Amino acid sequence: MSKLIVSGCSYSADYAAFSGIPTHPLYSHMLASDRSMEHINLAVVGNDNKTIFEDALDHIDDHVGLLVVQWSEFYRVYKTKDELAILGKVHADSMTTLDEFCRYAYWIQEVCEGKGIPYIQFMGPEPWSSGYEEIADGWKKVSLYDVGKYMMSNKYYQFINSNFLGWPIMRGLGGWSIDDYFEKAAGKKNNEFIYEYPTDFHPNKLGHLKIRLLLDEHYKKNYN
Repeated sequence: MSKLIVSGCSYSADYAAFSGIPTHPLYSHMLASDRSMEHINLAVVGNDNKTIFEDALDHIDDHVGLLVVQWSEFYRVYKTKDELAILGKVHADSMTTLDEFCRYAYWIQEVCEGKGIPYIQFMGPEPWSSGYEEIADGWKKVSLYDVGKYMMSNKYYQFINSNFLGWPIMRGLGGWSIDDYFEKAAGKKNNEFIYEYPTDFHPNKLGHLKIRLLLDEHYKKNYN
């Protein structure tokens, strides 16, 4: 039996169970069931992109039928996996973490292309939502314009292909995240695909179904 492997943050993990609210099937459960694949979900609430990348890469083998990598905010970086228990830590340099993210996405792409493994990448939450980054003596404002402009200068930017849904992930560059995708599909910010606007943007039961349909459409178009 081939394997469906998912690596991501709370947008792919069992966020409902983590939050102590009624659970529901995740999009990964539905995709695996649709294709009679073994279901392996590595996503953890609070995961940073380095951990998401490492978990995905470490589980790639010849039995993978589909790899799904769901990325998280740029500024969330943990020095060790133990720090995942302390949510809210940020990296001191958002541009460095943006560079790292682009590198990770490109490496996942190239490894999967080289090994002939079907794969889909997408951004879960808005990648740079806070507008601030931590510095030595406090916080400083970082505009979305500056982040987008810097992203376009990254050497991997132009090489990411269409298996990264919504690339280049930022609205100002013509891309989108799942947050944007839900808002557009619902036609409003307070939409039926998330738990509660404006305090909780995580996908609810309908949100996971919506992600399942999005990924399923791409899979059928590119890998069937």
